[in-house]
Amino acid sequence: MFAIGNVQQKGLAHLFALCYAYDYDYYHHKYSIGVMMRNALQQRDGERATFLGTFERMGTKRGWAGDEPTVLLKDIRTPDGTPICNHLWFNRTKAFAALGLVPGDVIQFDARVKEYEKGYKGRREDVYVPIEIDYKLSHPTKVRKVEQ
Repeated sequence: MFAIGNVQQKGLAHLFALCYAYDYDYYHHKYSIGVMMRNALQQRDGERATFLGTFERMGTKRGWAGDEPTVLLKDIRTPDGTPICNHLWFNRTKAFAALGLVPGDVIQFDARVKEYEKGYKGRREDVYVPIEIDYKLSHPTKVRKVEQ
């Protein structure tokens, strides 16, 4: 695949909206950083476009007011089939919730590629996760199921 090493899973909040290429040990929670995939997003920074993804499962992340529901999409690609990233998490908005998703559903949506800072910004001295620039898809609209 296009992986360069395993990264220890640090929870859903850490993985939210990050694009990682996974190896075949995905279900055992070992992740690999997909260098090619980050480049695909970086090249589209600021662009709003249409994307496709396959629904994998629902999840949660820790939020200010408690756990917040999320949606995991895998195999994110453009409508012409160009791979963008292996998987990413979205907040479960009303648009996602209204679809009645089951694993394997193909979802089409419009989203903007945005840069963001990832890493630990707290005050604990025993936690070291350096601040880095990464890319995500944000503000999904026109979310709908696609006939397979």
